Amino acid sequence: MKIFAVTLFTSAVAVFLIQPMFSRMVLPIYGGSPAVWTTAMLFFQTALLAGYLYAHLLAARWTLRRQLIVHSTVLLLGLLALPILPRPELNPFADTGWVPARLLGLMLVSVGLPFVIVSASAPFLQRWFSQTDDENAADPYFLYASSNAGSILALLGYPFIVEPLIGLRHQAVLWTVIYLALCALVVACGIQALRHERPAGQTAVSRHGMPDGAVGASGIVSWLLLAALPSGLLHATTLHITTDIVSAPMVWVIPLTLYLLTFIIAFARSPIFRADFVLRFLVPIPVMLAIVAFGLPLNWLFELVVALALLFVLALACHQRLASLRPDAQHLTLFYLVMATGGVAGGTFSTLIAPLIFSRQYELPLLIAASLCSLPAMSPSMDRRWWLYLAGGAILILLEPVLNRLDPDFSWLPLFLVLVPVFGTILKNAPRGLATIFMSSIFGLWWAGSPEVLLRERSFFGIYTVDQTSEKPGQIVNKLIHGTTMHGVEALDPALATTPLSYYHPDGPLGDVMRAMVKRTGHVERWVVGLGAGSVACYRFAPEAGPWTFVEIDPTVVSIARDSGYFSFLSRCAPDARIRIGDGRLELRQAQEGKIDLLILDAFTSDVIPLHLMTREAFGLYRSRLSDDGVLMVHISNRTINLRPAVSNIAASVGLVGSVLWDNTGGRDWLHSSSQWVVLARSRAVIDRLKLGKSWQPLDAAPGQRLWTDDYANIIPYLRWGKFPTFDTQRMFGRTEDNDSPG
Repeated sequence: MKIFAVTLFTSAVAVFLIQPMFSRMVLPIYGGSPAVWTTAMLFFQTALLAGYLYAHLLAARWTLRRQLIVHSTVLLLGLLALPILPRPELNPFADTGWVPARLLGLMLVSVGLPFVIVSASAPFLQRWFSQTDDENAADPYFLYASSNAGSILALLGYPFIVEPLIGLRHQAVLWTVIYLALCALVVACGIQALRHERPAGQTAVSRHGMPDGAVGASGIVSWLLLAALPSGLLHATTLHITTDIVSAPMVWVIPLTLYLLTFIIAFARSPIFRADFVLRFLVPIPVMLAIVAFGLPLNWLFELVVALALLFVLALACHQRLASLRPDAQHLTLFYLVMATGGVAGGTFSTLIAPLIFSRQYELPLLIAASLCSLPAMSPSMDRRWWLYLAGGAILILLEPVLNRLDPDFSWLPLFLVLVPVFGTILKNAPRGLATIFMSSIFGLWWAGSPEVLLRERSFFGIYTVDQTSEKPGQIVNKLIHGTTMHGVEALDPALATTPLSYYHPDGPLGDVMRAMVKRTGHVERWVVGLGAGSVACYRFAPEAGPWTFVEIDPTVVSIARDSGYFSFLSRCAPDARIRIGDGRLELRQAQEGKIDLLILDAFTSDVIPLHLMTREAFGLYRSRLSDDGVLMVHISNRTINLRPAVSNIAASVGLVGSVLWDNTGGRDWLHSSSQWVVLARSRAVIDRLKLGKSWQPLDAAPGQRLWTDDYANIIPYLRWGKFPTFDTQRMFGRTEDNDSPG
């Protein structure tokens, strides 16, 4: 019966190849936000649930022969939706204001049907196998491990093999070929199952001690919770690590791969790890939680490893317990249906509900704590004390939005961490109580040193905070923070109120270029992609220059910069500024060719520059919109990616020349932040007329790396691996890192 394993492997490859592939296709439409991937994961989990429900209903009512006929017909219907490509013209939610709804609608009409069909193959095949006369038919769950092996191969193969070698349109063709092969294999499995179908009334005997008979409500609830917690943790961890690294398949697939690996280990025929495996991590778990949940200031690679290790350990603990509660083969499709429902529930909480009710990413520590409470060795049964813990957390969840509106500086998390040791005492579990006390101490230290929070907002594109700090006696500033990165600073001192600060200060790279640009007479067409606090607006041009045009994808940023009252750059310096809400590339396509004299590209999501703004096609668009003597300024400061060689190669490929300056004045005083900028133009003569200082260096091409395009983007050669670890006490005590790094 090897054909069943091969078919399940192929099915898993199809299911998990399409996820990063299609997410990569739609990423540019939504500004490169890290939430694109977490929302996409939720869609695929929901579609997986639909596939499992379809398989469960057919398996419960019809014979094997009828199941084969119906599913084979449905597989052929799936060909109508191929090849897989975004179809925005069919999106029923295209005009919806809520971005997740638009993205989910686009995925539904573009990839929903074939994905549901393919995902249903796994429970069908295992159910069919359980009805054969094979000696392993009573325990078909080992095939689930084979399926997850195919999933991992697809996930790891996509960023390292498929994406670097094959363009997106050809990837769609490749997936069509895999789908056709899967159709043939599924039919072959069905025929094989019919030939070896076990006689009616004969029951296969399990040799693995699985529970049999009717499944009770408590068992179903246990399956649901043990599937929901790791799924929610997967979504929360993925959002956490993509906020400051990059939203790209290479980073997307790592947590999902580890998540699937825990399924392979948990459902293996022979246990790879003992059930008390997690107990060995009780000592480092509090430290890991403090690093992940509270953003302790360590090297990004170290933070990444810690976050992934915590996800792996806790997901494995939940899935091991889930595997120990699996029913006999008779209830296989129900088991997978409940598992999928739990996955959707956890993903929905982290991706859709948490951003609406939490002003910060509180779902991550909450899910970590809940997962700790479900450890098999620490809580042998789902008793009322476990429910008491969840009820306490639920009450605090409901209170947090109200408390945040009353005082943005208030956090329910310290209260939550005070209550958990109480539950730890009730459960008579000293390790958990000590762990929570440690976490409380760490968070208390961090919280006590935080600046005053004036405003905190959360949207699809991230978490925004307006902090007020006193840099020195008499000098109070408001800072706009997105994620962990500062995006603008305004001094409350009237003498400095209209002076651009931080990365935009007059003595920095942007100031050098602006001194030349403000001298231009007549109308000057000026566009800025990325609004931030609006600092750039206070570079004063002649009145006849015309208004600034800002492009900002997130309406929340516009509200903070223009309407919150905490920043006055726009109201004081550019009250007539035109603000276009949308993606930078899409909005620039509507601009006239050859008319823009100054184009500033300063679009970040926390510390992430959306990759679709850094491709050859994007720079070709920028060049086409520049006037003959127009200038393009690109902000390339980044802690994790060295963008200079990538930008230099792309610029050269579209006929742009330029210079680069790394400004390291960030430590000089509170007015300055270190930054790196590139200035580009159609000819060297335009750059020369700017009369930049000697510190500026020619932006020479760096051969040897393939250009980033809309079809291809490989960030691995450009990662800054850094030292291990680094420690920033300022960040520890509430001062967020500048968005800077040398070239």
